[in-house]
Amino acid sequence: MSDLEITKRLDDLERRATDAEKQRDEYHRLYLEMMERCRKLELGILGSKSEHLPPNDGQLALGVLGMVLGDRERAAAEEALNNEEITVPEHTRNKPTGRKPLPENLWRVDIELVPIDVQQAGLDAYERIGEEVTETLERRPGCFVVVRSIRPKFVLKDRKRNGPTTVLIAETSELPIPKGIAGPGLLADTIVRRWQDHLPLNRLEGIYAREGVELARSTMCGWHFELAELVKPLIAAMHQDALRQPYVCIDATGVLVQQSEKCRTGHFWVLVAPQRHVLFSDPKRAQTALDLIGMLFRIERTLAGSPRKKKEAIRKKRSKPIVDSFLSWCDAEAPYVLDDTPISAGIRYARNQRVGLSRFVEDGRLPIHNNLSELNLRREAVGRKNWLFVGNDEGGEVNAAFTSLLASCALCRIEPWTYLRDLLCLLPQWPEHRVLELSPIEWHKTRERVDVIDLLDKNPFRRATTVELG
Repeated sequence: MSDLEITKRLDDLERRATDAEKQRDEYHRLYLEMMERCRKLELGILGSKSEHLPPNDGQLALGVLGMVLGDRERAAAEEALNNEEITVPEHTRNKPTGRKPLPENLWRVDIELVPIDVQQAGLDAYERIGEEVTETLERRPGCFVVVRSIRPKFVLKDRKRNGPTTVLIAETSELPIPKGIAGPGLLADTIVRRWQDHLPLNRLEGIYAREGVELARSTMCGWHFELAELVKPLIAAMHQDALRQPYVCIDATGVLVQQSEKCRTGHFWVLVAPQRHVLFSDPKRAQTALDLIGMLFRIERTLAGSPRKKKEAIRKKRSKPIVDSFLSWCDAEAPYVLDDTPISAGIRYARNQRVGLSRFVEDGRLPIHNNLSELNLRREAVGRKNWLFVGNDEGGEVNAAFTSLLASCALCRIEPWTYLRDLLCLLPQWPEHRVLELSPIEWHKTRERVDVIDLLDKNPFRRATTVELG
């Protein structure tokens, strides 16, 4: 073949490559255009009632009609839309009524709080002149109960009749949410049902209503935001402890985050410290990658139960060449895959994480797989089918905080409702520098301490969830 023929062939190949790039760019442009048209269709036809058009602006609706109807039908629809008059009826807003009284048909449990001075001197030295009663809604397994905190008022019997009088009354019992209406048992029940049983708040609202208590979903949502702040130091301590472990497993799953026009995609990340904590942040090409990864897993199956040194020796001899081949394949294929495709995302991830993906070869303690984190991530995937989306980023943080505690309870074989009830009894007065003692991994040891038993036994709301109802 002469030099002239080679030059012509090279020019022809270059022209073909240029045409192929232009076609790819055109197809990508058309794809983005169709995605935008679909978004407008969803907004105009399937959008929620809150997605109203701006005043005197019908362009979006007309644009949607233009894509669905012909020109003649569109002209008629445009004339009707422009001529339409809408009358909005007048209305008055009801005045806020404040907190509703608790239903009279619920069980009542009375607890009497006597001032320390009266306990020490004895009731004979004091005259009871009245009392203050506050009611707290509590939750026992299977039913609601109202805890009536009775605080008698006392004055000395031998006081000077015409002199100043000191009235003694006990301090109110500390609640997880100061001045709140909900006790720790009820708060624990809402958390377990929402993030362990994956019940959306509207369903939970209906369940409680059938039991005779009207609890608005907005009220429960507010409780959870406040409790998330209460447990934040505990979650942070668990996270620091997890990072001190030999290794952690991490994975992620997508979740929709609600916005005014269109939900955006966020992510829940799960970090697992094994045995300690769970904390929630083209076909041929694909087949080549899967074949290489499959070879690595076949080697790992032969090493199950082997000591660390043996794992490291065999991995360096047999697994390391396969890992190197896989990463080299990723580097070679990266320029040829289309952007915004699954294979492109997978190759980009592998190239960015090549150091982390190779560390198992050098350390026999590390597993090759991420099964622990993927298994725990199912908790969010199951919940996502029920609650569909989170309301905002802050709602995602609340979700992650309580899902972390519930998943860690499952890891440590702890019953979640009892743990959360006792945790919420202890947290308000627990020293922050010792908060890790309240984590699920430390709970069995902490729960057996005499001082903790004494604190829990003295908590009147906890007693109300354990006494027999007459």
